Amino acid sequence: MNPKSGSIQFWLGVTITLVGWMALTLSRAKVFEPGTAMTAGIASTGFLVVASTPTALGNWFGRWILLGLIGCWFGDVLGPHNFLFGVYAFMAAHFALVIACWVRGLSWPRVAKSTIPTLIVSLAVGTALLSEASKEEQITIWIYTFIISVMVIAAYGASQDFRWLFIAAVAFYLSDVLLGLWRYGGNSIYSWFCYPVYYSACLMFAYSGWRGSIRTESETATG
Repeated sequence: MNPKSGSIQFWLGVTITLVGWMALTLSRAKVFEPGTAMTAGIASTGFLVVASTPTALGNWFGRWILLGLIGCWFGDVLGPHNFLFGVYAFMAAHFALVIACWVRGLSWPRVAKSTIPTLIVSLAVGTALLSEASKEEQITIWIYTFIISVMVIAAYGASQDFRWLFIAAVAFYLSDVLLGLWRYGGNSIYSWFCYPVYYSACLMFAYSGWRGSIRTESETATG
């Protein structure tokens, strides 16, 4: 498939996400009040546009990336109304992203290499951030932390020939750390950083679903 296929759709999606993020930022700054769920939903729609290029939808790797990002969309819309519902949606999103990595092909030596460091970091971050959370939230967030850790490990295992997949996973993980510092650390300054990092991560996942699919198709054709 032509590598340029989907370029207009890609930039349209990026533009929608940027507009939605700017609206979200202005809303949080009390410049106007459209609501976090509405503006976050607009921003999230942008990365769905990027992830739904014909190239991405032409193979299962791209389809699972899109399903994962649909989960993120629901997390963005549900989260402002009910935090745990948002977390459940993101759990489903990460599960879909893990499957996408599996479909693309895992390098098991890379998986083994990244497992222990990732779990150690997650244990340290979770222990540091969740002491102020309620018992119900602690259990849910620990499960979520495990799932996103598996996603990062899987992304590293599947990114031996396409680094954007792993960069997206690390950025997503970092955005959740910033969210935790905001929600449980009591410092709202982190809220201004977690959203741009998060949307960058989702756009990179969407880009991976598009460009990574092109590479997968090329490898299949020449293999």
